[in-house]
Amino acid sequence: MATNLIKRGGVWWFKKMINGKLVQQSLKTTEKEAAKAKAKDLVKAMGLEQWEKVFAVKTVNQVCTVKEILDRYEAALDLRVSPRAMQSNANYLKRIIRTVLKVENPETQLATVITGSLARKYQLMMLATVDAKNIKAVDTVSVTCNSALGQARSVFSKKAMQKKVYEGLNIGTTWKEFVELEKLPVLPRDDYKMPEDSEVSSLWTATAELKKQDPAVWLAFWLASMTGLRRGEIMYARWNWLKEEEITICTETDFSTKSGRERVVPADPAVRLEALKLAKEQGWDTSPKAYVLPYATKTGRYKVFRRLGKWMKELNWTRRQKAHELRKIFASVLCKEASPYAAQLALGHSKIQTTTRYAARPKLQSVNPSALYVLPDPAPVPPTVTVLPDPVPEAAAQQAQAWQSTRPSH
Repeated sequence: MATNLIKRGGVWWFKKMINGKLVQQSLKTTEKEAAKAKAKDLVKAMGLEQWEKVFAVKTVNQVCTVKEILDRYEAALDLRVSPRAMQSNANYLKRIIRTVLKVENPETQLATVITGSLARKYQLMMLATVDAKNIKAVDTVSVTCNSALGQARSVFSKKAMQKKVYEGLNIGTTWKEFVELEKLPVLPRDDYKMPEDSEVSSLWTATAELKKQDPAVWLAFWLASMTGLRRGEIMYARWNWLKEEEITICTETDFSTKSGRERVVPADPAVRLEALKLAKEQGWDTSPKAYVLPYATKTGRYKVFRRLGKWMKELNWTRRQKAHELRKIFASVLCKEASPYAAQLALGHSKIQTTTRYAARPKLQSVNPSALYVLPDPAPVPPTVTVLPDPVPEAAAQQAQAWQSTRPSH
């Protein structure tokens, strides 16, 4: 039985040749003994002629479908990618196929549709949505397009290939063109610059009226500004996440953190108190597992941020990002008042370079050495050095003259 088991991406699979066809099935477990037990049940089902019900039989030479690729990718535990990131990468690949090929279900397509031509057509379709003369708009679309392709390409990452996630699956070769196609050129990015104090102040001043008109949007603004949480974290935040002096971001049935691990963010007690006060005034559900934003559906909570972006735009907020800009401002202030390392922990960045990229950096100033080193006063005057003539050249000239006199004349 053990010869029919193979480990791919940390998960055990069962494989067997049936009438010249290689049949494979994920056992969805990382434990070998559990895999053996499941494989035994499958063999028993084969004996009862239930094979077709258990497996989707395919020949080893047949090019697989997009669904088979994504199933294998999302089951690969060895990649150490959070389930949320895996799902996002898979969704972007499906979105690109759906957009270019105009198909309802991209998963039914064969792997051969994933080509360099597919990626290039997606780039052109994205660029066609803006005026080519508007450099800023073209740059924005280019950044968005590169990000989408980058996430889709993660399905075929070097690590996935090294871990042999797709071993035994005929994924073709055209995916290499998809991965290797050059990204769209973008404008160079300067260091992040904090908005002017007047810009930030105008937002906070306007929140008094916002709180009356759209309390849910005010709450999203409040949490983003005071905690630096990501949009997705605020969308899925539960009331039991909000403690008196911290916010605990947990994995839920419909949400997983970006890193796959629980994260604790220090927070002022006013964050929880103000949020609870507003919720009680509005009659919202504040039970421990209820969403902080007062909408049961993902669409309803997502529209809160759409309204937030519209509100900021109406206040002449010219920056491309809206809610995410509030996170950047939080990072900048925390870096300045605490340290980049403290900001890294609060923001949940895996690398300190990401935090310093988000945070505003102070201007470089010239350094006066006298402020670093204590120089004696008055400074010593170096002694005068008398340079004496070198006798060697004179002696060499006399020797050369004597040598010339000994040469025969012509």
